[in-house]
Amino acid sequence: MMYITDNVEKYPYEWATQSILSVLRNEVYLGHIICNRHQTSSFKSKKLKVNLESEWIINKGIHEPIIDEITFNEIQILMKQKKKTYRVPHENIFKDRIRCNECCKTLSLSIRPDKSYHKSFACLLIENM
Repeated sequence: MMYITDNVEKYPYEWATQSILSVLRNEVYLGHIICNRHQTSSFKSKKLKVNLESEWIINKGIHEPIIDEITFNEIQILMKQKKKTYRVPHENIFKDRIRCNECCKTLSLSIRPDKSYHKSFACLLIENM
């Protein structure tokens, strides 16, 4: 049995963040085929071990690329430069309970540590528009 939320029914084609990140990291979209990334210890074992990048077999230009190599390399540099933001430990008792009136997504708690330590709820989709 699969659990389907209201948002999945409203937005069936919305991509998850991890899906987008995996596409941005995948060299297959450059038109390459990469083989020998993993191998098993024996033909009886189904457990995969990751091979070193130097052992990979990369065939370039096998199919039409979706993204050009310059743009792909720029994205890789930007993704490596992105710094992690450390979250302030806080308890959000309204987590998954407060939703946006317009898009029905869960509102996120925003904390600004200034003199008054201001807390507010915001919709990430509405802010980005």
